[in-house]
Amino acid sequence: MKGEPEKKQAWLRPVGVAWVALAVVYFLWEAWSYTGLFARLSEWQFGSFRQSWPAVTFLALALLFAVPGLVAVVLGARRKEEDHELTTAEEQDRLLAKSIRFGRILTYLASGFAIASLVSLAGILTLPGSGGQQQEITVGAPGSTQPSNGSARLTGRVVFERTATLGQDLILTDKQARFAPMLPASGEGPVQYFVQLAPYEGTGDRPGDPVMSVSGILMHDALPGAIETLYRNAGVAMAAKPYVLYRYQGTMRRPYYLAAFQTGCIAVVLFLLALVQRRHVRKLAGQNAPADSLTATK
Repeated sequence: MKGEPEKKQAWLRPVGVAWVALAVVYFLWEAWSYTGLFARLSEWQFGSFRQSWPAVTFLALALLFAVPGLVAVVLGARRKEEDHELTTAEEQDRLLAKSIRFGRILTYLASGFAIASLVSLAGILTLPGSGGQQQEITVGAPGSTQPSNGSARLTGRVVFERTATLGQDLILTDKQARFAPMLPASGEGPVQYFVQLAPYEGTGDRPGDPVMSVSGILMHDALPGAIETLYRNAGVAMAAKPYVLYRYQGTMRRPYYLAAFQTGCIAVVLFLLALVQRRHVRKLAGQNAPADSLTATK
């Protein structure tokens, strides 16, 4: 009669850990691809505050949906403590083996997120730089449809009235990036190019839609998901994968820093849980030792 409830309780901790891991991984994917609940909350933040806080949004969603798993982990830990006082030496050995396996799972998960954090930082190395020959591109001119990533000087009509602002936060720091469409000097059509605006550039300084030449680093399919969704919801006709001319390299790198920060925080939490589990294992091993020594003397 006693074995069946104990068997059910034994699944609480691994199931809880799996739940937490899935919640974290899922919302990491939503944040990176800008979809699902993460995108909806970000859109609400844009509508209410004219900017979003991606790190806070991710952590809030991950923690909220991880609650059932955390509860299962806590209940499983309490049940193990109660069972440990009542079980035989053989059953205590089984509990010790399960605790060791659970600690290893936590360590593996923590290592995985630590590697993901390092990979995110390494991704910065794949971004184009400002070196090399600068491309001269005139929006709408022949040969301007498929330029390569890298240093470029882009000439076209900047539509300041359609400026969008993206708030990029790393909890302790908050940066803003402003983008505007760049169209041919004469004519309309789907927006194929966006330019990052300098902090001093605005509609008051440059009335109308002036023709400008802007230098920076050109990247294909690099418009932040929140900004792209904002423009499409506003009915702005856009190319499927528009180009973005970044004026500042820090803006390009910030999403990678954000991903590294998020996965790094998760790795730290999991490593701390692994340390707690290791202490639990040592406690179980210490309580098992007297029983083993008594058995040996007989």
